[in-house]
Parts: sequence; C-alpha cells; structure tokens
Amino acid sequence: MTVLFNIWKTIVETNTFNFIVFALIILFILKKINLSKIISDMRDKTENSVNSSKEEKNKSEKNLKSAQKKMSTVEKEVETIISDSKKTAGQIAKNIVSKAQDQIDVIENNAKKVMKDALLKTNIKLSGYAAKTSLNIMENNLKQNLANNKDLHNQFINEAIDELEKMEI
Repeated sequence: MTVLFNIWKTIVETNTFNFIVFALIILFILKKINLSKIISDMRDKTENSVNSSKEEKNKSEKNLKSAQKKMSTVEKEVETIISDSKKTAGQIAKNIVSKAQDQIDVIENNAKKVMKDALLKTNIKLSGYAAKTSLNIMENNLKQNLANNKDLHNQFINEAIDELEKMEI
C-alpha cells in the first residue's frame, strides 16, 4: 500500500499531473461554451459579410455607371435649373413687394382708425369736461344769486310747483 501511496505522491508532485488536470479543466470549459458552434457562427458571419460586400460592390459599380451617364446631362440640367430659379425668384420678389404693400395699406388703415378713435375719445372727454365745468359754473352762479336774493329761492320753488301742476299724471 505504501508503494501505491508513493506512486500517487510522485504523480501528484510532477508537472505532468498538473498539466493533465489543467487540460481536463480546459476541455470541460470548452465543452460547456461550445467552441465549435462559436467558430461556426463566426465563419458564417464572415461569409455573410463577404457576400454582402460583394453585393454592395456590384450595386456601387451600377450606381457609378448610372452616375457617369447622368453627368453628361448635368450641365443642361444646371442651366435649366438656374433659368427656372431666376424666374421663380422674380415671381417671389413680386409677391413679396405686393404683400408688403398690402401690409402697409392695412397698417395705414389701422393707424387712421386708431387716430380717429383717439380723436373721438378726446372729443367725448372734452365735451364731458366742458359740461361738468358749465354745471359747476351754473351751480356756483345759482348759489351766489340765491345768497344775494332770498326771494329768488321762493320764486324757483313756486315755478317748480306750477310746472308740476301743469303735468298730467
């Protein structure tokens, strides 16, 4: 038994045993993460990428040929666009001037209305002020006349009574 124990001790103490244990652990981990599937997936992705690159290259070549054909007609198209742009710009300028004039007319009309309203309000205020001032003057004049002539008060009362009697109720 000691022989077996010594053999076991020698195996455990050597690097070979440690290497075998390490290799077994690595194999176990590789089985768990399925390395062959990962490599296969990466190969498929690479193939797909290469195929799509080839398709994109073909599309780009077709687009380049198409662009080269169009380049021959670009100068004429540019001249047409410039001509159309000048016409459009002229029409837009006319529209802007016309709209600006319309806005000026609206602003002028609104300003006239505001001034007319302000003048009317001022006239109403001045008329009210004049009427109030006239009433104050009349009141002061009446009070002064009543203070100077005591019979005048009785005369006003009698005239008011006479007027009330003339009214039909």
